[in-house]
Amino acid sequence: GVCHLKGGSPEQMYASIQKIKQCIPHHVKVYPGHSYGKEPGANIDSLMKDNLYFQLTNLQQFIDLRMRPNPKSIIAIE
Repeated sequence: GVCHLKGGSPEQMYASIQKIKQCIPHHVKVYPGHSYGKEPGANIDSLMKDNLYFQLTNLQQFIDLRMRPNPKSIIAIE
């Protein structure tokens, strides 16, 4: 999921998600390698309804969202 570090690519992530949406049956359950706020074992169909990254169908919108600054990581300089 990290795109801003060396080797990361929002374009490749977008392509992977689009492939998953087309190739994996929607009843298949997903068990992610990290917590993302949902119970493990949700199916692809629920990801497509609940996960914003699965809802986007425009590459540039995906890149803009994925590469936006994370407000939690911004340090205020006084």
